[in-house]
Amino acid sequence: MIITIDAHDPDGICKIKLVVNGIVQDENYVNWDDDGRYRDILFDTNDLPDGQTEIFVRVCDCDGNCTDSDVVTPVVDNTLSSPDTINIISAEFQNGGFEIIWEQSQASDFSNYELFHSLEETMDNGENIHFTNTIAETHYFMNGADPLVLNHFYIIVTDTLNITLRARYIRHPWIPDQLL
Repeated sequence: MIITIDAHDPDGICKIKLVVNGIVQDENYVNWDDDGRYRDILFDTNDLPDGQTEIFVRVCDCDGNCTDSDVVTPVVDNTLSSPDTINIISAEFQNGGFEIIWEQSQASDFSNYELFHSLEETMDNGENIHFTNTIAETHYFMNGADPLVLNHFYIIVTDTLNITLRARYIRHPWIPDQLL
């Protein structure tokens, strides 16, 4: 959401605060225009619960006098903002490593994939083994893996708003065909 403010004061504007549902937001949202009059606040609503939201702006001059804008009450609906869920299709051991293949994201605002590997089920120490911002790149070959232990993989899809979804895949110990 972009909130544009037209505020001016002979003593100068020294502070602009965005207040959402009674909570003052981080001041890093404010972008001052070159003419020193119009300001844009870039505000990501994805962390807000869906529903009616109360927003106002507090503008303070350099003498410490502050004025609040009227309250606006937009309805936040983040249901369409998350990237689509994708799955890891396979993680097959071959040629001394794992060939990992996942579904392609269908998100129109796709940003990147991050592929992680861990030997622990909790994935607490998951190692980022691959990063790509190419939507059609849906595979990766991981060299030097031990196929005789559980290998856990997960992939994170991130969109342009930095919203992520995670899909997990467990590759069970590899058993050579001649032992089956």
